[in-house]
Amino acid sequence: MRFIFSGSSKKNKRPTNQDSFYIKSKKICGIPSVMAVVCDGVGSMRDGELAGIIAVTMLKFWFETKLQKNIAEDKSLKNMNYYLTDAINRINEKIKKVSDSVNVKTASTISVLLIIGTKYFIAHLGDSRIYKINKAGFFQITEDHIIKSDPIKSGQAIKRIRANTLTKYLGYYDGKIDIFYAEGRIQPDDSYIVCSDGFYSKMDGDGLQKKLIKINSASRLLNLIKKQIKIVVKNGGRDNISLALIKIIEY
Repeated sequence: MRFIFSGSSKKNKRPTNQDSFYIKSKKICGIPSVMAVVCDGVGSMRDGELAGIIAVTMLKFWFETKLQKNIAEDKSLKNMNYYLTDAINRINEKIKKVSDSVNVKTASTISVLLIIGTKYFIAHLGDSRIYKINKAGFFQITEDHIIKSDPIKSGQAIKRIRANTLTKYLGYYDGKIDIFYAEGRIQPDDSYIVCSDGFYSKMDGDGLQKKLIKINSASRLLNLIKKQIKIVVKNGGRDNISLALIKIIEY
């Protein structure tokens, strides 16, 4: 199996883009791998985007340098839960130190999807989301860490109640966070979306599912992303929009 991927982030109608976004592939111990990250700065905080910038910067370094050393020492992927959640806890500690040192309030959601070979690993805090899409349907993998959440209906646009309050996010906690973690095996024709609420709150889930089936190149995937962002804006979306798309293709 191989994968194609692309992504985009758009300020949209907001004065600034408080989303932070990263997607990249590389070989880790000779194994094809890709990592996608979306962070959505908490808009109610004065410097909401700072936490996301710190998180993406640190995860980029972890993925491109530290992760290979960890896996090489273990000679397996059995400790990925520890490695990924430990990286996020270290990020949280850094955000707290930076915000305290410069006297700013900052916080962010974070959703991380890491694919190594035939396995995926997910770590998540907040109300950004990770979905798996295939012929069987449109499935949300992550949990929404909010006090009140709308039920998920496969393949349908999901409207988020703005009064929802985040219960878990980067920058809020002292000490270790209880991070949502999941792992599993990828399959041919599975697609994964990592996105902020600015995307999923107005997305066309049915249309996206149908179009993804036909995609077989990164350039077509990027074109699809651009079209989906236009749909979100047309549907009334005003928030920052960030999404990464990864599709698994059989050789």
